[in-house]
Amino acid sequence: MPRLRTVSATLALAAVVAAGAGCGAHDDTIPFRRIPPHWASVPAVPRSAAPCAAPAARLMDAGAQGLNSAFNLYYLRVRNRGSHTCVIAGPPIVTVPGSQAIPVSVSFTSHPFGETRPWRVAVAPGRSTGTMLAVSHLCAFPLRQTTTVHYRVSLAGFAGINQSAVGCTTGTSIEASPFQPELRPRGGSHWPLRARLIVPRHAKGGTTLRLAVELTNIASRPFRFPYCPDYDLIGIAEAHSYSLNCRDVGTLQPGATVRFALETHVPRTDHRWRSELSFSTAPDNDQETIDAETSMLVVP
Repeated sequence: MPRLRTVSATLALAAVVAAGAGCGAHDDTIPFRRIPPHWASVPAVPRSAAPCAAPAARLMDAGAQGLNSAFNLYYLRVRNRGSHTCVIAGPPIVTVPGSQAIPVSVSFTSHPFGETRPWRVAVAPGRSTGTMLAVSHLCAFPLRQTTTVHYRVSLAGFAGINQSAVGCTTGTSIEASPFQPELRPRGGSHWPLRARLIVPRHAKGGTTLRLAVELTNIASRPFRFPYCPDYDLIGIAEAHSYSLNCRDVGTLQPGATVRFALETHVPRTDHRWRSELSFSTAPDNDQETIDAETSMLVVP
């Protein structure tokens, strides 16, 4: 699955909002680069691999997570319980009952977090692959116009799964993306860093939001990145995963801070609304994430 960490992370560190423009304008700011995340490294599919199918493989519901004020994410997982590598050849199929009272559109994307991912994915014996469905619930009046949307997810070789999600009475969209294989973590224990988001006063629809995150060494000894970690930037109807541009960052002495420029697209809007914005990073196999959260006003 993508490294979209749950909102209830074990470690939540305070975010401080710095008002004003020029969030990435510091001379010492590390520039933003669209570096593919570690999880985007997809192993080759063996030519002899047969399609994943029951009973050797199992398709299951893997829970849900709130993305921001516009979308919720609903996860699916396939686990290979057989003795040979199998392959997922395409996206899940989403169908909506004809009796649904509201309009629901279904679409597919091969780049849900800014990185193009293949539709064919190999699943080794004993390993899993997962994907997600992004369901919109950006209603004009969020507390009064939400409703339950029912749909069915199916995949060739498996029985379908009936699911439900929070949607809008005025219409809802469901977006599916490719399955992603499990990758072996690069290791590392928890890093002694505190995160702080630096954002402008508001985000204008139809533009690129330039912001920054500061990471401070809160330990009593020097810290150096053993590798550049993946990070998630979630909010304002967008979700991105990239690898932090830390290659040229040297040793952080106790109390020292490094600032990284970040970017995200702000969708066009015809009204003002407030969105949550969150940053999260950690070593590959550490569930104790380093987080920063805030909210921003989005304007036309």
